Amino acid sequence: MNNDPMYAVQSPQKVGINGLKGWISKVFFGKGFENEVDDSLEIANNQMKLIEKQNQLIIEGISAEAIVTEVKKTGKLLNFTDPILTLKLKVIPNSCVFFEIETTMAFSNLTIPQEGQRIEIKYDPQDKSSIVIL
Repeated sequence: MNNDPMYAVQSPQKVGINGLKGWISKVFFGKGFENEVDDSLEIANNQMKLIEKQNQLIIEGISAEAIVTEVKKTGKLLNFTDPILTLKLKVIPNSCVFFEIETTMAFSNLTIPQEGQRIEIKYDPQDKSSIVIL
């Protein structure tokens, strides 16, 4: 077993609290504690994969301008403050015909796009719905 504290962040796994520690945890934190920790680790793992994909798109993606055609609130928040929105975008690449995509992501309250706004993005030519806003 790897005792490096960064290992847990790099490779989140199921907690599996057993024995006396598991019993104490369940008594003090409730039976759902282990599931909540596992769910949090899964969210963290998914977020790390998303950041890795976005970093890859920044380096290897195709640059394009996009026009925000619709902004919808999902009613969900990231970190209790940042709204998660669904955007419809008309993507206008330099070398091809435009295409439309829909994407859902979190935004700071200071950077929420408005309908009609032009934004710079990069996208994956193999999966045009995979974008990063620059």
